[in-house]
Amino acid sequence: MRGRLTITDFWKIYYSAKTLNYPALQIAMGISLVTFMRKGDICSLQVSDDIEGNLLKTVIGKSKSQKDNAKAARLQWNVTNYELLRELIQKARELSLVNRRCTYLISYWPKQKRLGKGKLHFAQVTPRRLISMFEESRKMAGFTGSNPPTFHKIRSLAISLASDAGYAVEEISHASSHSSIGVTKDYMDGHKLPFDSVNIQFTAEQIGGCFN
Repeated sequence: MRGRLTITDFWKIYYSAKTLNYPALQIAMGISLVTFMRKGDICSLQVSDDIEGNLLKTVIGKSKSQKDNAKAARLQWNVTNYELLRELIQKARELSLVNRRCTYLISYWPKQKRLGKGKLHFAQVTPRRLISMFEESRKMAGFTGSNPPTFHKIRSLAISLASDAGYAVEEISHASSHSSIGVTKDYMDGHKLPFDSVNIQFTAEQIGGCFN
């Protein structure tokens, strides 16, 4: 089982990515933390197709693969109300211009310019490349154990932070595009799990006596 990711660990890896000059990874990590998105969904975001005015829209890839397109989870964020997400998108837009107007929100100009296998722009960052960037940054941050946290663990961290902030499990499950609340709780394993309130209560009359 992969190690959990704490918020302190997150920032260690984030700033290691800056040292390695991986702003694309920093942006992707930030988007994952504030939107609960998986790496595949983040890497597929396009500036023109998925951002309409102040709205960031996406069809969740895992949900789409399990259901048909009409039934897949479709989420949107009004970035006017999401300051942190708005800042990340602005950074991504600026970076895309530097990277030859890359149409993808997550972009990085590579040393070897290759296309194919789902890569349509030289500066497009594939999930595989994002993982390698994360692994490099994680190593620089000092994670050398046998079960270091993966990029995917950012979702678990985001879910835990949302729970600590007082959001209901149902809200978190929806934002995470999970198939059930049980899946959301699985992601919270290792973090502080929520407790569900029990509202059934009996009166002395109902149980036929009292505990004197």
